[in-house]
Amino acid sequence: MDLIIASSPNLVEHSPVLSTRAEKCRVVPFGIDVARFDATPRTLERATALRAFHSRPVVLFVGRLVYYKGVDVLLKAAEHVDVDVVLIGAGPLEAPLREWVAAHGMAERVKFLPPQPDAELVAWYRAADIFCLPSVARSEAFGLVQIEAQASGTPVISTDLTTGVPFANLDGVTGLTVPVGDVPALQDALARLVADDDLRSRLAAGALERSRRDFTLARMVDQTIDIYREAIELHGSRG
Repeated sequence: MDLIIASSPNLVEHSPVLSTRAEKCRVVPFGIDVARFDATPRTLERATALRAFHSRPVVLFVGRLVYYKGVDVLLKAAEHVDVDVVLIGAGPLEAPLREWVAAHGMAERVKFLPPQPDAELVAWYRAADIFCLPSVARSEAFGLVQIEAQASGTPVISTDLTTGVPFANLDGVTGLTVPVGDVPALQDALARLVADDDLRSRLAAGALERSRRDFTLARMVDQTIDIYREAIELHGSRG
């Protein structure tokens, strides 16, 4: 094994496997087709239509409804902030999450949607005021949905996991970062972004810029090719 490709420096630093082989690691962040998330007339029209159903700011989550995503933390934090929450995804925790929402009188403010077709998902990213990835375990190695939200110009709130999650979402640049599982901190972050239009706009601009600079498919491919060339040269020099 000559070289190892990792998706973030955080993963290399904190992985018990990769950290002992750090000199062989090369970081190549995941990339996306950012053009999918451009503000086309059709996307904007659909986003406006989706937004029309919500009088409150919209907080969006996209992902599986499983333990490590921390959706329960998001719901507890949103309970006392005047926002609507849209959850796009499915999974084994859907039923207990629905029960919690009903028991806490949040049924009118929380929308559960199944995984959406691409065009509809892109429109939801645009319709949302805030994207939240409240993951609570290292099973969340990167959180590609953060990049999709950023490419849509939507600021992100995520957690300070020792993985690529806070690397993908830079605190104060593309969004806000809160401690893992900290309901009051997430509640404060939601309230702060809802109340501060200037901050939200600044983070949205930072998110848009960074997604198009650091997380494109072209950049990922170019960096990967460079690493393969480096590996070939290393292997050849030993021959």
